[in-house]
Amino acid sequence: MKYKKWTLAEKLEILSSGDSIGVVESCCKYGLSTGTFYNWNVSCFGSSKSLNLLILGCFSMFHKVFFR
Repeated sequence: MKYKKWTLAEKLEILSSGDSIGVVESCCKYGLSTGTFYNWNVSCFGSSKSLNLLILGCFSMFHKVFFR
């Protein structure tokens, strides 16, 4: 199996889908382990999750506007 490099935008999309449809369902949908999901969650959000969710929302809006 070839190793996939995930971009930051892809990681943030997967993490946000984990909040909406659930972690296990997101991991099955994108083909990654729950351990990887939780490692990304810690590395992207750390301990101040509310501030980083605000940044994630701004990034998502920027991405939708400029990368249609």
